[in-house]
Amino acid sequence: MHDSLNVINQSWVNTELLIDPKFMCGGLIVEKCKIMDSAKKPIWLVFKNAEPEGSNYIVIFKAGDDLRQDMLTLQMLRVMDKLWKLKNLNLRLNAYQCIVTGKDTGMIEVVTNANTIAKIQKAHEKPLSEFQPEVLYEWLCQYNKTPAELEIAIQNFTRSCAGYCVATYLLGIGDRHNDNIMLKQDGHFFHIDFGHFLGNFKSFLGMKRERVPVVFTPEMAYVIKEKKAKRADSENYTRFIEFVNAAHTILQENGILFINLFALMLSSGMPELQTVNDIQFLCNTLYTKNFHVDILEKTGTQVATRVNFVIHNIVH
Repeated sequence: MHDSLNVINQSWVNTELLIDPKFMCGGLIVEKCKIMDSAKKPIWLVFKNAEPEGSNYIVIFKAGDDLRQDMLTLQMLRVMDKLWKLKNLNLRLNAYQCIVTGKDTGMIEVVTNANTIAKIQKAHEKPLSEFQPEVLYEWLCQYNKTPAELEIAIQNFTRSCAGYCVATYLLGIGDRHNDNIMLKQDGHFFHIDFGHFLGNFKSFLGMKRERVPVVFTPEMAYVIKEKKAKRADSENYTRFIEFVNAAHTILQENGILFINLFALMLSSGMPELQTVNDIQFLCNTLYTKNFHVDILEKTGTQVATRVNFVIHNIVH
């Protein structure tokens, strides 16, 4: 593979990178590129920044996957982010770049200084770490040594978790196992892999694997509550609920925009966006009342979600 990359390397020198035109490419760092260990063998590509002091840019090139739903979902996240910021609500979303380059081919930006929830759980010293509420908090403590750094990380987590709770509920994002949820060292929480949306949740032996509309586990609440035993005891948790309600209200006010944007994509032939009935799911989630009471609080301890995490960690 490296010989092939060396041959085509020169074509990427001093050019804008397709996935992010703001990045001026200085070629590939071939020795850091690799074929990844998964079924369809995606390629990990590291592009050198043409600016001497600039950071490198890492992408995953995929062949054999339809990335159109990923690309559309990430575009919707950016729309949500802009609408929230217009109302002075910054929920610090991490809508990384994704671009379709051909039929079942495309590039996905790699977010650095981040790890999946699955890897964080597997690295934890206690057994059944999927049921240990302190796992994510202790991981953040490893990278945020001072009280000031930890406070910033907790605020990043609180805001971004609120944003993704609302966004993933609204868009009906499925397949939310712990390898599809990530955490940055600075506290930013985010979701990846949007191959299933609009309520197309996976099933196993006729049973839905995802039993709750939003993944919000006690491990996530533990970070937000700053270790306090009861949610009501935490001022930060109160702010989290305020963020959630404000975010959902703003999207409700702009609901027709999202309905029209998805309607425009009906002719694209995406596997889970075929008819007007698919958009009905979006209408239902947009106009839910009392979001945090009817949706978030009813998720409880998310035992089914955490069992799903355990099974996923064992299998993978």
